Amino acid sequence: MNGTGAGDGQPGGAAGLSHPDEVVTALPTLEDAVVLLDFDGTLSDLVDDPGAAAPVPGAADAMAALADRTRVLVVSGRSIDDLRPRLPAGIDVTFAGGHGAELAHGDAPVQAMVDDVALVTHHRDQAIATLRDLLDDEPGWVVEVKPTGVAVHSRMVADPTTHMDTVLAILSDHEVGGMEVTHGHDVVELRPAGVHKGVAVARLLADEQRTPVAFGDDVTDEDMFAEVVQHGGMAVVVAQSPRQTHAVHRLPDPAAVVATLTAWARAD
Repeated sequence: MNGTGAGDGQPGGAAGLSHPDEVVTALPTLEDAVVLLDFDGTLSDLVDDPGAAAPVPGAADAMAALADRTRVLVVSGRSIDDLRPRLPAGIDVTFAGGHGAELAHGDAPVQAMVDDVALVTHHRDQAIATLRDLLDDEPGWVVEVKPTGVAVHSRMVADPTTHMDTVLAILSDHEVGGMEVTHGHDVVELRPAGVHKGVAVARLLADEQRTPVAFGDDVTDEDMFAEVVQHGGMAVVVAQSPRQTHAVHRLPDPAAVVATLTAWARAD
């Protein structure tokens, strides 16, 4: 297998779907790679209730097989405390949670990567109080508290337009003190400015000589993809339809990701 970096740092279009075997053929030998995995939409199907997310069948076994042979990083918007119980204990992985606001290896203590945690949590808590006054009695809305931010999910809402403008206004009111508002799949989030998956990946790959290979589905994963490509690696996007992306391969769903990871782990 021969892995090559792709692109010039600018997002292009991921055209037709790739078969898992096609992706594996393009990847480096596993011992020569570092594997970066998003969670929601990549290892887990996207579900209405974020609290119900779990790895799809085979994901845990694939991760364990990868981790036995090389370095595995889970890079997610979820907090590390939220991620850990969703994955089997004992798998040797490094976590970057909150889009890189925190890092931890395995079961080690979580390390905050935000300069002024007190200021960040002050703005987070103020936003949460206002959001709950607005949404606690509204069906479908989910306010997810994170260590350094807050996310508002609208996947279960029949008509998100009923409150979305107000939600965005509340979050924007706290877009001060180093905070910013970002958008993802049926979610808007208030989080520390300058904290994103690309920054986290750059930190994690600083002394890494192996080729990074990243799998992710959301627009927030493009920062990770761009850094991986800059590092000479490859990105694989999980998406049903083509979109602007730094990735050179596209898989349709987490089941196809697991098939790819399993075949890669079994390859010589």
